[in-house]
Amino acid sequence: MTVLSNLLAAHGIPALLKYSHALIALIGSDGKLFEWNPSFETLKTANPSVGNVDCLVTPGSRPGFDRLIRSASEQNIPTHGVLSLLIPPDCEAEYDCTFIPAAGDRLVWLAELVAFDPSLAERYHRMSRMAAQLELDHEQTKQTLLKKQKEIDLVVTQAHEVANTDALTFLPNHRQIIGDLQRAVLYANRYRTVLSISMLDLDHFKVVNDTYGHVVGDLILRQVANHLQDNIREPDEIGRYGGEEFLVLLPHTPLAAAAEQAERVCGKVREIKIPIPSADLHVTISIGIAQYRTGQEDWQKFLERADTALYDAKNEGRDRWAIAK
Repeated sequence: MTVLSNLLAAHGIPALLKYSHALIALIGSDGKLFEWNPSFETLKTANPSVGNVDCLVTPGSRPGFDRLIRSASEQNIPTHGVLSLLIPPDCEAEYDCTFIPAAGDRLVWLAELVAFDPSLAERYHRMSRMAAQLELDHEQTKQTLLKKQKEIDLVVTQAHEVANTDALTFLPNHRQIIGDLQRAVLYANRYRTVLSISMLDLDHFKVVNDTYGHVVGDLILRQVANHLQDNIREPDEIGRYGGEEFLVLLPHTPLAAAAEQAERVCGKVREIKIPIPSADLHVTISIGIAQYRTGQEDWQKFLERADTALYDAKNEGRDRWAIAK
């Protein structure tokens, strides 16, 4: 287990994987199995040929299965329903199934037993214990369902965070910050509000990497990201655009205020000291600023103007900011 176990275990709920009697698996949008928990491993041991979840679905439940997995994949929302599954070698049982969108066009599938043939209880004692829990009184059942919902909500939240967070700096990643830029442009067009952006780039970062190694380079990126996050206003948002570049969104902000922030940020980064064996290493950044031209450009052109201003700042000597034309 890698992706699925990290997703759950890293956030304080490893027991959901290790001890839950529910079937939990990471699957593709076509039902292909990638990873699974110990309960599912027991099923796989009984029938090693199971490589796709739909192999377990009865013919009568197949339309419902296709609908649930398609809705979860296409609409990017959790879906839920009761399906009949064929558990090797000859047990047909109803399972309460939930499909949760995860990163990489995959889904987390949770299947909890609802009911099965009592004559097979001795043979499937684990399933029997799950079925017995369904006979708890109303209040206990209510609490169990509430706990399950909280666990599912946590999985969904963490899956979203994993998919949209840069693993090195813990800032919004490229996909997230570009999505936020697109939404900010739509808002500015609709309500005729002011919107500015800043493109930031570490100066001579390739030289730093080549001289001190990527470990020091990663340390610099993390420290710079922390300083940038601490020195932007609460409404503003910063994300890692890629490599050593960062993008800052400044809603309701004209060029003058964006320039003031750029000046402050340049100074704060200039003060950073990166301890290395021989001395303290200092870094600087260059910034390109652009204000959105409402109704005259799309988000790509807007971003391109900020990027051009960034290179103007670098050509003018670095450790400074420039405003897009």
